[in-house]
Amino acid sequence: MTQSKKTILLLTPGPVHIQSKAWAGLEHIHHRTERFREIVRESSTLTGVLAGTSRDVFFLTASGSGAMESAICNLTVPGTSVMTVSGGKFGDRWTELARAFGCDVDPVLFDPGKRIDISTILDRMKKKTPEVITLAHVESSTGLLLELRELLESLPEPRPLVVLDAVASLGSEEIRMDEWGIDLLVSAGQKALAAPPGISLVIASEKAACVYKKNDNRKYYFSYGRYEEGMSTMDTPFTPAVQSLQIMHDSLLKMKNDGVEKARNRHSVFAQAFLRAASILGLRSFPEVPSASVQALRMPPEVIADEILSYLVDEKGLMLTGGQGELKGKVIRTGFLGVHCGGVIRSLVEGLAGALREQGLDGDLDRALDELSVLKTWPDSPLRKL
Repeated sequence: MTQSKKTILLLTPGPVHIQSKAWAGLEHIHHRTERFREIVRESSTLTGVLAGTSRDVFFLTASGSGAMESAICNLTVPGTSVMTVSGGKFGDRWTELARAFGCDVDPVLFDPGKRIDISTILDRMKKKTPEVITLAHVESSTGLLLELRELLESLPEPRPLVVLDAVASLGSEEIRMDEWGIDLLVSAGQKALAAPPGISLVIASEKAACVYKKNDNRKYYFSYGRYEEGMSTMDTPFTPAVQSLQIMHDSLLKMKNDGVEKARNRHSVFAQAFLRAASILGLRSFPEVPSASVQALRMPPEVIADEILSYLVDEKGLMLTGGQGELKGKVIRTGFLGVHCGGVIRSLVEGLAGALREQGLDGDLDRALDELSVLKTWPDSPLRKL
């Protein structure tokens, strides 16, 4: 007799849970057809709404890190001065990429989870004005939100090219690319856009386009000129992640129908309610400025993080993830990206209480669950009921 597989619900910061109906609804289409061009056209427009721009979106078959590399190889040459602002693993990735391409890199480092201090960045720029500045809107490794608008409004003229990692923020945090002066935005589909891994995206301002059109770095697959040419007919220059783009397109349509602000607000309301409940159980938020995308919880010294994660899978069928690098064993991370209902968060809070109880910590579960009452006003998804 074969055992049926246990259903596991992904509550990681990405990839996110994909509902079975999303897979079942896939069209069997070729990417060089009018129907697929329609999907590309609508996806570009709707993604632009989330990003606050009318510029075309370049869709890459790559991870978010691939989109980040494409930004560096299209906007810099060896010797380009690049300031990388980092408070964690993915901010550091900008530093690693820029160095790999021979840039003159000036990292501005902050301790993981600590607020990104704008005055520190501005003071560094007084000493040396960079040609490019790279930022992580939400640092996935810590859950920290960069106070982006405040930083961009403070940048001195002439401004460097502003390159933003919005992999974990697009769709869950406010972004106004044109208004705030973001020159190049990179993101990916496997987080708030609720698509399977395999698709990333790039949006370039007119200023950035002028730079990449003159750039003579060697490149082929990541050449933005090829993607710009393709978008003139709503084509991609290479085979796209057809299924991932279709599912992302469906998610974008749902966000449009629900209202973009409502979709963003849902992420914020869910995150804040969860953090309040977790705090009552004795699990504090790790970052000083928590994001709506990724929730990182600091583990008390006596708690073994891996045992918490194992308990949640075994007892609740919920998969979270731990810390990375120096934060391994010190935090656990989750996120309510994509389509979830309040019942999922209730199940998670109950699971956390049970896992902590097994390690000798007995929190007030009833009071923690009271913090989730606000979620009853949100429509249920088919996943779990509150």
